[in-house]
Amino acid sequence: MKKTSILFLLALLPIALIAQPAEGNFYVSGNLQFSVSGSKNISGNTTTDGPTFTSYRFGPTAGFFLDENFLVGASVGFSNSIAKSTGNNWEERQSRPLYFFSPFARYYLNVAGDLYVYGGGFAEIGFGKYKDEETIGGTTITDEDNRFILGFGGRMGLAYYISPVVAMELNFAGLSLDWDTRYFNDDNKRRNFNFDFVAAPSFPSIGLSILF
Repeated sequence: MKKTSILFLLALLPIALIAQPAEGNFYVSGNLQFSVSGSKNISGNTTTDGPTFTSYRFGPTAGFFLDENFLVGASVGFSNSIAKSTGNNWEERQSRPLYFFSPFARYYLNVAGDLYVYGGGFAEIGFGKYKDEETIGGTTITDEDNRFILGFGGRMGLAYYISPVVAMELNFAGLSLDWDTRYFNDDNKRRNFNFDFVAAPSFPSIGLSILF
Protein backbone atom coordinates (compact mmCIF):
# COMPACT_ATOMS: atom_id res chain seq x y z
CA MET A 1 0.00 0.00 0.00
CA LYS A 2 1.29 3.43 -0.89
CA LYS A 3 0.14 6.59 0.84
CA THR A 4 0.37 10.05 -0.68
CA SER A 5 -0.24 13.32 1.12
CA ILE A 6 -1.29 16.77 0.00
CA LEU A 7 -0.66 19.90 2.05
CA PHE A 8 -1.91 23.42 1.37
CA LEU A 9 -1.06 26.33 3.66
CA LEU A 10 -2.08 29.95 3.38
CA ALA A 11 -1.04 32.65 5.83
CA LEU A 12 -2.17 36.18 5.19
CA LEU A 13 0.45 38.21 7.01
CA PRO A 14 -0.82 40.82 9.44
CA ILE A 15 -1.42 44.25 7.93
CA ALA A 16 -0.99 46.85 10.64
CA LEU A 17 -2.02 50.48 10.84
CA ILE A 18 0.63 51.74 13.23
CA ALA A 19 2.70 54.86 13.75
CA GLN A 20 6.20 54.95 15.15
CA PRO A 21 5.93 54.42 18.92
CA ALA A 22 4.68 57.62 20.52
CA GLU A 23 2.20 58.44 23.26
CA GLY A 24 -1.37 58.50 22.00
CA ASN A 25 -0.84 56.58 18.76
CA PHE A 26 -3.12 53.68 17.85
CA TYR A 27 -2.22 50.20 16.61
CA VAL A 28 -4.65 48.23 14.40
CA SER A 29 -3.84 44.94 12.68
CA GLY A 30 -5.22 41.52 11.88
CA ASN A 31 -4.27 38.14 10.47
CA LEU A 32 -5.82 35.18 8.70
CA GLN A 33 -4.30 31.70 8.75
CA PHE A 34 -5.61 28.75 6.75
CA SER A 35 -4.21 25.26 6.18
CA VAL A 36 -5.45 22.06 4.55
CA SER A 37 -3.81 18.64 4.41
CA GLY A 38 -5.04 15.35 3.00
CA SER A 39 -3.90 11.91 1.92
CA LYS A 40 -4.79 9.03 -0.40
CA ASN A 41 -4.24 5.32 0.16
CA ILE A 42 -3.19 3.42 -2.97
CA SER A 43 -3.36 -0.37 -3.06
CA GLY A 44 -2.79 -1.81 -6.53
CA ASN A 45 -5.36 -0.20 -8.80
CA THR A 46 -7.54 0.89 -5.88
CA THR A 47 -7.33 4.41 -4.46
CA THR A 48 -9.20 5.53 -1.35
CA ASP A 49 -9.25 8.87 0.44
CA GLY A 50 -7.41 9.15 3.73
CA PRO A 51 -8.17 11.64 6.53
CA THR A 52 -8.26 15.35 5.73
CA PHE A 53 -7.36 18.12 8.16
CA THR A 54 -8.43 21.75 7.89
CA SER A 55 -7.63 24.61 10.26
CA TYR A 56 -8.12 28.35 10.17
CA ARG A 57 -7.81 31.33 12.49
CA PHE A 58 -8.86 34.96 12.17
CA GLY A 59 -8.00 37.62 14.75
CA PRO A 60 -8.18 41.41 14.37
CA THR A 61 -6.02 43.35 16.85
CA ALA A 62 -6.15 46.87 18.27
CA GLY A 63 -3.84 48.69 20.65
CA PHE A 64 -2.85 52.06 22.11
CA PHE A 65 0.57 53.49 23.00
CA LEU A 66 0.53 54.69 26.61
CA ASP A 67 3.87 56.38 25.98
CA GLU A 68 6.63 56.22 23.36
CA ASN A 69 7.63 52.70 24.42
CA PHE A 70 4.64 50.90 25.92
CA LEU A 71 1.77 49.42 23.88
CA VAL A 72 -1.33 47.70 25.29
CA GLY A 73 -4.10 46.10 23.28
CA ALA A 74 -6.15 42.99 22.58
CA SER A 75 -7.09 40.53 19.87
CA VAL A 76 -10.50 38.94 19.39
CA GLY A 77 -11.32 36.26 16.88
CA PHE A 78 -12.36 32.78 15.90
CA SER A 79 -10.49 29.57 15.12
CA ASN A 80 -11.43 26.05 14.15
CA SER A 81 -9.77 22.75 13.30
CA ILE A 82 -11.58 19.98 11.45
CA ALA A 83 -10.57 16.35 10.94
CA LYS A 84 -12.61 14.26 8.51
CA SER A 85 -12.45 10.57 7.61
CA THR A 86 -14.67 8.69 5.17
CA GLY A 87 -15.21 5.05 4.28
CA ASN A 88 -17.72 2.69 2.76
CA ASN A 89 -21.09 4.08 3.91
CA TRP A 90 -19.64 5.95 6.89
CA GLU A 91 -18.10 9.33 7.74
CA GLU A 92 -16.44 10.69 10.88
CA ARG A 93 -15.94 14.41 11.52
CA GLN A 94 -14.29 16.15 14.49
CA SER A 95 -14.34 19.94 14.85
CA ARG A 96 -12.99 22.31 17.52
CA PRO A 97 -14.59 25.79 17.06
CA LEU A 98 -13.26 28.44 19.45
CA TYR A 99 -13.94 32.13 20.13
CA PHE A 100 -11.01 33.82 21.83
CA PHE A 101 -9.99 37.06 23.53
CA SER A 102 -6.29 37.85 23.97
CA PRO A 103 -5.06 41.00 25.78
CA PHE A 104 -1.38 41.86 25.42
CA ALA A 105 1.30 44.34 26.45
CA ARG A 106 4.41 45.15 24.42
CA TYR A 107 7.49 47.26 25.08
CA TYR A 108 9.39 48.90 22.18
CA LEU A 109 13.05 49.90 22.50
CA ASN A 110 14.72 52.04 19.84
CA VAL A 111 18.13 50.50 19.11
CA ALA A 112 19.24 52.48 16.04
CA GLY A 113 17.47 55.03 13.88
CA ASP A 114 14.21 53.47 12.69
CA LEU A 115 14.96 50.03 14.13
CA TYR A 116 13.11 48.87 17.27
CA VAL A 117 13.25 45.68 19.27
CA TYR A 118 10.10 44.69 21.12
CA GLY A 119 9.03 42.15 23.67
CA GLY A 120 5.93 41.48 25.67
CA GLY A 121 3.42 39.09 27.07
CA PHE A 122 -0.13 38.04 26.38
CA ALA A 123 -2.97 36.04 27.84
CA GLU A 124 -5.70 34.16 25.99
CA ILE A 125 -9.17 33.08 27.06
CA GLY A 126 -11.27 30.94 24.74
CA PHE A 127 -14.74 29.41 24.75
CA GLY A 128 -15.83 26.79 22.26
CA LYS A 129 -16.91 23.23 21.59
CA TYR A 130 -15.58 19.73 21.13
CA LYS A 131 -17.89 18.35 18.44
CA ASP A 132 -17.66 14.77 17.17
CA GLU A 133 -20.02 13.46 14.48
CA GLU A 134 -20.30 9.93 13.09
CA THR A 135 -22.57 9.09 10.16
CA ILE A 136 -23.35 5.47 9.30
CA GLY A 137 -25.90 4.57 6.66
CA GLY A 138 -27.45 8.03 6.68
CA THR A 139 -27.80 8.18 10.47
CA THR A 140 -25.68 10.77 12.29
CA ILE A 141 -24.70 10.56 15.94
CA THR A 142 -23.35 13.79 17.47
CA ASP A 143 -21.34 14.15 20.67
CA GLU A 144 -20.83 17.79 21.73
CA ASP A 145 -19.02 19.07 24.83
CA ASN A 146 -18.06 22.53 26.06
CA ARG A 147 -14.48 23.76 25.84
CA PHE A 148 -12.49 26.37 27.78
CA ILE A 149 -8.93 27.51 27.15
CA LEU A 150 -6.69 29.62 29.40
CA GLY A 151 -3.23 30.46 28.16
CA PHE A 152 -0.23 32.75 28.65
CA GLY A 153 2.89 33.51 26.67
CA GLY A 154 5.46 35.98 25.42
CA ARG A 155 7.06 37.11 22.16
CA MET A 156 10.12 39.06 21.01
CA GLY A 157 10.74 40.65 17.63
CA LEU A 158 12.06 43.49 15.52
CA ALA A 159 10.19 46.42 13.96
CA TYR A 160 11.83 48.48 11.24
CA TYR A 161 10.19 51.64 9.90
CA ILE A 162 10.96 51.96 6.20
CA SER A 163 9.27 55.37 6.35
CA PRO A 164 7.05 57.17 8.86
CA VAL A 165 4.09 55.28 7.39
CA VAL A 166 5.52 51.80 6.59
CA ALA A 167 6.86 49.28 9.11
CA MET A 168 8.09 45.69 8.88
CA GLU A 169 7.91 43.32 11.85
CA LEU A 170 9.73 40.04 12.46
CA ASN A 171 9.01 37.73 15.40
CA PHE A 172 12.13 35.75 16.26
CA ALA A 173 11.26 34.08 19.59
CA GLY A 174 8.22 33.14 21.59
CA LEU A 175 6.78 30.75 24.12
CA SER A 176 3.28 29.85 25.22
CA LEU A 177 1.52 27.53 27.62
CA ASP A 178 -2.17 26.80 27.91
CA TRP A 179 -4.73 24.59 29.59
CA ASP A 180 -7.42 23.19 27.30
CA THR A 181 -10.37 21.78 29.26
CA ARG A 182 -13.16 19.59 27.89
CA TYR A 183 -16.34 19.43 29.98
CA PHE A 184 -18.23 16.18 29.41
CA ASN A 185 -22.00 15.88 29.74
CA ASP A 186 -21.64 13.60 32.80
CA ASP A 187 -19.96 16.46 34.75
CA ASN A 188 -16.49 14.97 34.29
CA LYS A 189 -13.74 16.92 32.57
CA ARG A 190 -10.38 16.37 30.92
CA ARG A 191 -7.64 18.99 30.93
CA ASN A 192 -4.75 19.02 28.45
CA PHE A 193 -1.58 21.02 29.07
CA ASN A 194 0.38 22.40 26.10
CA PHE A 195 3.75 24.15 26.04
CA ASP A 196 5.43 25.61 22.95
CA PHE A 197 8.74 27.37 22.50
CA VAL A 198 9.99 28.84 19.22
CA ALA A 199 13.45 30.36 18.77
CA ALA A 200 13.52 30.96 15.03
CA PRO A 201 12.38 33.84 12.82
CA SER A 202 8.82 33.75 11.56
CA PHE A 203 7.67 35.14 8.25
CA PRO A 204 7.90 38.92 8.47
CA SER A 205 4.71 40.93 8.62
CA ILE A 206 4.46 44.15 6.65
CA GLY A 207 2.67 47.00 8.35
CA LEU A 208 1.33 50.30 7.06
CA SER A 209 1.47 52.98 9.73
CA ILE A 210 -0.35 56.26 10.04
CA LEU A 211 -0.56 58.98 12.67
CA PHE A 212 -3.99 59.28 14.21
